[in-house]
Amino acid sequence: MNDVLRQAERLGLPVGAAELPAVQELVTEILGTVRSLPVPARPAVSRAVRAPSTEDDPLNAVTWWTDAEPTSSGPLDGVRVAVKDCIAVSGVPMSAGSALLAGFRPDVDSTVVARLRAAGARIVATTRMDEFGLAAGGDTGVGGAVRNPFDPDRTAGGSSSGCAAALHYSTVDVAVGADQGGSVRVPAAWCGVFGLKPTSGLVPATGSVGIDHTVDHLGPIARTTADLARVLNVLAGPDGADPRQSGLPPPVDYSAAEPRDLSGVRLGLLRTPGEPAVQAAFDDVVASLTKLGATIIPVDLPELADAGALCFGTTVEGTTALLAAGGNGYQWRGHYWPELARAVADGWRSNAGDLGLAAKAVLLAGSYLQETYRGEWYAIAQNARSRLVSGYARALDGVDALLSPTTPGLPHPVHADSDLARVRRGWAVLANTVPANLTGHPALSMPLAEAEGLPVGAMLTGHHFDEARLLQISAVCERELGTRPTRS
Repeated sequence: MNDVLRQAERLGLPVGAAELPAVQELVTEILGTVRSLPVPARPAVSRAVRAPSTEDDPLNAVTWWTDAEPTSSGPLDGVRVAVKDCIAVSGVPMSAGSALLAGFRPDVDSTVVARLRAAGARIVATTRMDEFGLAAGGDTGVGGAVRNPFDPDRTAGGSSSGCAAALHYSTVDVAVGADQGGSVRVPAAWCGVFGLKPTSGLVPATGSVGIDHTVDHLGPIARTTADLARVLNVLAGPDGADPRQSGLPPPVDYSAAEPRDLSGVRLGLLRTPGEPAVQAAFDDVVASLTKLGATIIPVDLPELADAGALCFGTTVEGTTALLAAGGNGYQWRGHYWPELARAVADGWRSNAGDLGLAAKAVLLAGSYLQETYRGEWYAIAQNARSRLVSGYARALDGVDALLSPTTPGLPHPVHADSDLARVRRGWAVLANTVPANLTGHPALSMPLAEAEGLPVGAMLTGHHFDEARLLQISAVCERELGTRPTRS
């Protein structure tokens, strides 16, 4: 009786004394039927891992060093890959940057890891991240701030912070991150490497921990455009388990040769607010692209003013619902992850108090919205995304891609005035990147500029499923302009 009354109180659902015995009897029958389902036996997998040291991880980028060997040979033979700590590698602890998942070891590879290993790659590390990807400063996850390779007193950006920083180690060739609001592109911009958020659904997210199925993306981070293309060739395509992948186009070769120059390329110039140093460096990029033959066309996208509200309107309540559902969510067809749900439940009972400030604020705000409005504001935000999608379609009409700074500012100092300041600045850095997560367009950050000795990213945002064009443009820019600052 007490359990039924407690659930009734939790739901705000009156249950009268006269009907309570019948309700209790029916609830018991329902639960008994559910628990009669067979639970598949899956042997626990434990792979050897090694904690990083200051000698082999001076930037604090790595969660675990490991060695998940190739399962076959292929186009990535010999390539050493680091993956974000929210992407499952069988037998390797995965925390998503949070104490909530302490001790969780996935038994099965995520789809992207399975594809990498089948293509000949070796997974050598899982990398640090902001807690559950809920900020982009690179300094809110378990293990502390990831250091910027160009100035260790600044952060690497996030939330795929360790992925981008680890590319400055000789032991890592490429990385795969997750991007819910800019989490591949921001650290790529601040660490002077290339980062691609593919079109929504192009790369399956099966076996990864996200924050809302409608904004979650996985994508490659690499030192070169060619490496981005090589990895995307392996990652892209349906896996039959991720319902976000409906309507994919036929496969293409993303490694196709780049054009000689940018003649005939039309880029829509998107001006966004930012620090003067970033704006000046970006203006230099625009001038350089013009010299390479690109036609630069100023475009207006007033719908961007709604992006922040749309982001919070979807992800805050979405994250709360997703975690309440064990990281899986409800009411979609595809592969569910019961082991993750068990780990979330166990962690919630034992470690919920150790969640960071950003996570607690998001979950409490989401819980309030759910309890008070029953999903009304989530529905409003989801429907309102169509205006932003229409705005991007208009801005992209007649151009190959939009061009903007990846971030509005330079990398953050490691030491913030307070935890509150750290969270706020970790959200503000997403101003230019989050719209493409809401619209699903592909976006690629290129390390083409610098200011005060620090990297400044230039971002291309393209038509849906037109990653090949973005990669071709990026390859020309890399070949003709080089990357900046020069890596040591």
